[in-house]
Amino acid sequence: MTGRIQHEIRQSKPMSLAVEAHLNLQRTATAVRQLVEETTTAVAGLKHTDYNVLRILRGAGEAGLATEQIRERLMAPDPMLPGVLGSLANRGLLERHEQHRRITPAGLDALSALDERVERTLTERMSRLPAADLRKLIDALEQLRD
Repeated sequence: MTGRIQHEIRQSKPMSLAVEAHLNLQRTATAVRQLVEETTTAVAGLKHTDYNVLRILRGAGEAGLATEQIRERLMAPDPMLPGVLGSLANRGLLERHEQHRRITPAGLDALSALDERVERTLTERMSRLPAADLRKLIDALEQLRD
């Protein structure tokens, strides 16, 4: 039996369940990331990594974080992180204090404008699954990371 992913990527060669699961995971992660980025870009002109960096810095509080600490907390590694940090600083959304980056009041305002919208966007998409299935998905994904 061929899965939907094979049709989506125009692959006729049979694949193992492990490969099919991997491709579905990647395809879905990309789709959800794009969905969030549509919101962050439309509302605040932020790319997905920009948004994540600001959320990380908001969580870090006044002390801020060093670049490597930010990199460790990102959902997806970004080799262009120094450029992202520079761009956010140029826009006044974060500031450098010694070796640490801190979110500015303008950065906090940008996140405030996004928090509810991103939550609503994700809730709408995730509500396609019953809560029990969503919990099973979360548990399964966490098992895959162990």
